Amino acid sequence: MKLITETTALRVEHEFEVARLIRKSNNQILIETEFYGDIQCGLIDTENQWAILAGEFMVFWTVKFQREYRSELFKDIYALRLSSNGETIDVLTDPWSDISAIWTLTIKDGELVKKTDFIDYKGKAHIDNVEW
Repeated sequence: MKLITETTALRVEHEFEVARLIRKSNNQILIETEFYGDIQCGLIDTENQWAILAGEFMVFWTVKFQREYRSELFKDIYALRLSSNGETIDVLTDPWSDISAIWTLTIKDGELVKKTDFIDYKGKAHIDNVEW
């Protein structure tokens, strides 16, 4: 198992192409899903109210609901970051793709909206640290 991220109560891990969100207190699997290729990133709320598993597609889990986002326009998630207001999450899709974009996910209702195209790295060599 490879650890992607964790808090005191939850952890996101993967083994090959299977990713899991696990409640650490009792090892309960809250999400188990298969990705084509390994999971790329994950994010867990510090209050353990929500978590994201992302790669080929994205799964958003909250204590109230769970949603899966799969689309030809929204795929190959590269990175996640919590917004400064703490109410949304920015989602960066593959920076080298023709359809690379930054999307915004609203935590309270799971609404996903395209914020802007992201063409800064299109046609450039792959690097480890993408600035976005």
